[in-house]
Amino acid sequence: VDYHKAFETVAPHVWIRHVIANLTKDAAAKIKDKIGGDVKLNQENLNFYSDKINSTQYVRTIRELDEVVSIFDFFVPLDMVKKEDSKPKKIKCLEILSSEKPVLMLGIVGHGKSTLMRVLAVNDFNYNKKFSFFYELKNISDNLTLDGLIKDLFNDWMNVNDFKLMEKMLNSGGISIFFDGFDEVGLAKENKVSVLLEKFVN
Repeated sequence: VDYHKAFETVAPHVWIRHVIANLTKDAAAKIKDKIGGDVKLNQENLNFYSDKINSTQYVRTIRELDEVVSIFDFFVPLDMVKKEDSKPKKIKCLEILSSEKPVLMLGIVGHGKSTLMRVLAVNDFNYNKKFSFFYELKNISDNLTLDGLIKDLFNDWMNVNDFKLMEKMLNSGGISIFFDGFDEVGLAKENKVSVLLEKFVN
């Protein structure tokens, strides 16, 4: 997939509702193909997700405190440095979506990491037909377990309560999780969240 060309053709903020709904159905069909017909996602789950992924592209900015604006109205694609085998390599930010391994993104405050995470989540759904979840770590509870985190993600994004279904969907490769704001969890929870995320990706 040529992510840069795809990104430049149609900005996701011009989507209309039935387009998002069709993309959601495509993502569900992709998962069903991988794990069989045992995927019990109803239309309510799909509608719930459609509304959630659409809202991910809207944020409040310093200039627009009274209303939300689309991140695609101000986002500028970034160049990033990929550190692998001690050999830094310059890449385009959307190339992250081609990785099959967990990716850790680092940067100082104000560099646009949160905006980029939202852009990646929306684009992964749009072009890779994956159910993408964007999760702000500042909202994580003190005593959350790995199972609890999984339940929170699926409840919040798809209104799904069947834990076995959650596990099957995660193992299918049709789900992408974008965890944002590790620096906002606070020192008291930093270690616990680190351990939790390590368990999740493993």
